[in-house]
Amino acid sequence: MFGFMTYIEKDGGLIGGYLLTNRELSPVQFGHTSKISLPSKLEKILHGVQLEAKWYGDLIAGTLYDGIRNIEAVDSKSIEAIFVSHGEMLHLRKRTGDIPVVCISQTGEVATYKNHQYDAERVAPLLADINQLSSLDEVFLRIIDGISECIYST
Repeated sequence: MFGFMTYIEKDGGLIGGYLLTNRELSPVQFGHTSKISLPSKLEKILHGVQLEAKWYGDLIAGTLYDGIRNIEAVDSKSIEAIFVSHGEMLHLRKRTGDIPVVCISQTGEVATYKNHQYDAERVAPLLADINQLSSLDEVFLRIIDGISECIYST
């Protein structure tokens, strides 16, 4: 299974979404966070350089990951890799044990969390499989549309 995470900024807050797929990129599980307020000026001051790790890595990606791990129908050990849409979400890697977490830039460069550069090598064959079926952009767009459908449709 593959995990994909992204977030949207809407109405002064952030909402993260997670799509767990099988190897054919069909959905297995979908989840999203509640709206998380953007950091206040005081929070920005107090967190300093750790702000992005806290907001995007812990509050968004960490919350999503913990939620998926707690679903009985999903064995987190069967997740082969987690692909995040934004580099600031890479801080999630501190929680995932042996599951690689990577961010792929628009130019195709693989970014990893510090001291986990080997994750890039581990996901290379998986990324090739994904690109034969679709693209990361298409999968992330599914998540964004899923968030919008769940949160903003009435």
